[in-house]
Parts: sequence; C-alpha cells; structure tokens
Amino acid sequence: MMRNQPPAIIEVISPEECQSSGKGWTMEYGFADTPFGQCFIASTPQGICNFQFVDDDAEEILSAHKDEWKEADHVRNDSMATDIVWHLFSDPLGKRSEPLKLHVKGTPFQVEVWEALLTIPMGTVVTYSELAQIMHQEKAVRAVASAIARNPVGLIIPCHRVIRTGGAIGQYHWKSERKATIIGWERAQCEVLSHGKI
Repeated sequence: MMRNQPPAIIEVISPEECQSSGKGWTMEYGFADTPFGQCFIASTPQGICNFQFVDDDAEEILSAHKDEWKEADHVRNDSMATDIVWHLFSDPLGKRSEPLKLHVKGTPFQVEVWEALLTIPMGTVVTYSELAQIMHQEKAVRAVASAIARNPVGLIIPCHRVIRTGGAIGQYHWKSERKATIIGWERAQCEVLSHGKI
C-alpha cells in the first residue's frame, strides 16, 4: 500500500547545535508502552530525536541521552511519549495523521538512507541491496547497512523493513525476534485494512 505523504519529515540537527550539547533547549523525554514492548522517546524543541525499545536498560538509555545533550534542560513527559505511540498505532498507514517531525543527528549520506527508508510502504520489506538500488547507490550496500544501523529513531524510520537477501530477518538492535514480530504485525494490519475491516 502506498501512502500520499511520508510518515515523518526529517530535519537535521546542525553542527552548531551538536557542539552546544543542547544548550538553551528544553528536551522532553518519556516512556510508553507499545505492542512490541516499552519504548523511550526524546524530543528537541524541533522534533523527535530518539526512539528506542526498552528491555532492562531504561536507566542506561536515559543516562546516555542526558550525557549526549548534557547542556539541555531535561523534562520527563510520559504523556508526550504516549501521544506519539498513539499516533503511530492508531493510524498505522498515516492516512489521517500529519507526518511526525524528526530532529536528528546525521551525515548527509545517513539522512539520505533514512529518507529512503521512509518511502518503504508499511507491510513490505526490501533487502539491503534493493534499498541501495532505490538510492542509486548500488556499490554502497555496506555504507547503506551502516547508516541503517545508526538510525536514531527506530520504528518511526522503519529500519526493520530491511532484511537480508534470501529472506532472513537479519540483525536488529532490539533483537531479531522483535523485528520479525513488527514485520508480521505490519503485514497483518495491511491485510485487515485492505479488506476494509477497520
């Protein structure tokens, strides 16, 4: 199924903003439940900068986030995180919702890869080499895979939709089993929606 608009719009954090470590920013963060486990979400004043699944490492994730942006004021807001999760799962194809705003660190090539990931329709998967071909970067498969691995907003930028040649699920930062579950859930949602049942 194709969507009329991207599920998210990427704005890149500038080098100056990176060097300032968030000075002058109030950054919100929070924890929320998803169908695939608890998640951590953080946002700059311009958009979502971090989405990670949480297992037994919530304190480590939060500590790393605060260390990365040590000059920012950090405010916990679980309602913000819950609202974003609701946005993602109440309208999985994004037909009614406005695109989420992302504000992330990344090189131009990494951002190009992440924007290509946002074009992969829900319920479908591509291989690493196919994604490189979509980008007209056929000789850069390893670089594409490296950029995918550095995706700062998992699930929203759907790196889980990239699998190995031959159909193997492949690695996933939050366990390959979770990746397989997400892919299966998305396919089921598309199947249900295609029959007009919800």
